[in-house]
Amino acid sequence: MGSNPTLTATITLHVLNFFSFITNALISFFLFKLDLALIMKSMSFYLVVFFAYATTTTVSAQNVDWPSYGGDNGSRKYVPFDQINTENISQLSAAWAWESVDNVTVAQNIADGNSRAVPGSYKATPIVVGGVMYVPTSLGRVVALDAQSGSERWVFDTRAWEGGRPANLGYNTRGVAYWGGNGKERILFATNDSYLWSLNAHTGQPDPGFGNAGRIDLSIGLGREIDKGEYGVVSPVLVTNDKAIVNSIVTDGPSSLQTPPGHIRAFNPETGELEWMF
Repeated sequence: MGSNPTLTATITLHVLNFFSFITNALISFFLFKLDLALIMKSMSFYLVVFFAYATTTTVSAQNVDWPSYGGDNGSRKYVPFDQINTENISQLSAAWAWESVDNVTVAQNIADGNSRAVPGSYKATPIVVGGVMYVPTSLGRVVALDAQSGSERWVFDTRAWEGGRPANLGYNTRGVAYWGGNGKERILFATNDSYLWSLNAHTGQPDPGFGNAGRIDLSIGLGREIDKGEYGVVSPVLVTNDKAIVNSIVTDGPSSLQTPPGHIRAFNPETGELEWMF
């Protein structure tokens, strides 16, 4: 690889689920924590899916969703399946790999000398609903992938990274959330530049009935004006009891006389209206 720099990207992939069908054997998909040494000038990031063969257990497709960051709202990060065990773990091999859509942007930023607009490790955990995998990127895109083939269904770019380097932790997003109700399916995503987005889960387009054209400015309504450069969101939204709960990150250290408050807020996941603030 010559003089190309080496980047070790740690992709935290918790065990998500297993998709199975019978074609002489049961194929189960399995995601896990993997350290990848990536040697690329563009500082590329990948999502890698592995499969194993099993012959004894059939898993119903409707029972393998991983609809929230931790698997469920208790964040158990667990599924009660046994297709992959100590006897067949050595048989795992790559089923498909997806290259982050950020890579083209990162390569261009490096070529332009914009080294500040380069993310660090890719730390997102996907969710899976109805055979579709939803995952954010470090620069604030949201991607829908076919969970069996890895093919892209849609990509939505919030353009969050264009607002400048966010408060703390650099360019980093951990996950998205799913909400289904009143005949609608939405992907909720809070960004580094302090917006809460609602996207149509099937098309990836912003929901015009949510907030202002599909998004809410989270820097507003905190009780006082803030510097947006000192405020943002990294953690995934938590959806529970028909509430979309959002926290925040604020700048560490005495960069100003009054830093933004770290309020926790709950929004109506359909309309974007504020339900409560703590």
